[in-house]
Amino acid sequence: MLRARTLAKWTGLAFAAVLALVVLLVAGVQTGPGKAMLARLGSQMASSPDGLKVEISGIRGFVPTDMSIERVALADSKGPFGEVEGAHVAFSLLALLGGTLDISDAGAARVALSRLPELPPATDASESGGGGFALPVRVGRFAVDEIDLAEPVLGHAAKLSLTASAELLALERGLSAAFDLKRQDEPGSIAGRLHYV
Repeated sequence: MLRARTLAKWTGLAFAAVLALVVLLVAGVQTGPGKAMLARLGSQMASSPDGLKVEISGIRGFVPTDMSIERVALADSKGPFGEVEGAHVAFSLLALLGGTLDISDAGAARVALSRLPELPPATDASESGGGGFALPVRVGRFAVDEIDLAEPVLGHAAKLSLTASAELLALERGLSAAFDLKRQDEPGSIAGRLHYV
């Protein structure tokens, strides 16, 4: 009986310590220095030593469920090729704990691409062991206010905007998506809906 009490006491203390550590980490990342550290860590993790360089700056909001990123700069071995300004994402942590990634709002104020990147070929998914894990995803609204494509990207410059939504659930429950891509510099648009049951 004494052993069971001791074991329960130590298990409870270990759980409380882990919970306190998680609370401290979440609280720490809400501070200015915590967000700056998160931006550096995200930049390092997104970059690759043999090609892509990513620089994230200006994380704001409540990390991770309702946050924005002031700027993401993209470069390859030849220099800068793209940037994202005013990126944001808001999702439900409760839904995620329930097994669904429910993004209510995501997008960016501006995405600019001055040229196509020159990156090493991607490794074959069969070699990297690719995962079979598929989390159901719902995106209520995805919007990019301005997509600025320079002439080397398509053969002519273009300014676009995009709005979209999607539900990518289990195949037996169906898939659906909608998008609206509009030209801002000339008349033209493409819109579509996809529904699979």
